[in-house]
Amino acid sequence: MNNYHSNLILTLEDPSKWAEFRRPDFLQILDSSASEAFQKQTLEGYLAAFLIYQQIAEDMVKNIIKLARMFNQLSVFPMKIEYGSLDDSQMTFGRLLHELQSLPHEDTKLVDLCKQLNIRRIQLVHKITLKENLDDIKNKC
Repeated sequence: MNNYHSNLILTLEDPSKWAEFRRPDFLQILDSSASEAFQKQTLEGYLAAFLIYQQIAEDMVKNIIKLARMFNQLSVFPMKIEYGSLDDSQMTFGRLLHELQSLPHEDTKLVDLCKQLNIRRIQLVHKITLKENLDDIKNKC
């Protein structure tokens, strides 16, 4: 048995090697911080909350993709399927969404919600100077 097969079996046998949030306790702190920031109704509060929620969503999508990839590898075992890293600094949220869309699944709700989130992030962050007032920013968040 080669390294690919051995590693896949070891991963399957050890749930601690499965995709998961590295620091779920900290995610709860971030979630609370984002809620508090949004309630301040300030520019920095809206932006902080939005960016925190977007990053949490990105991490969720990464985990779903990693688990789906593992499932695919196990489905065709002993054939090999190798994937590139999702932790590459060039991996944008848009690219992650493209990867998520390529996974076989019936319900597109998650993909649709993430696309909306990405569109809002682009409109908010890249076009912030075009907003008329704080309410415009709040509505995008």
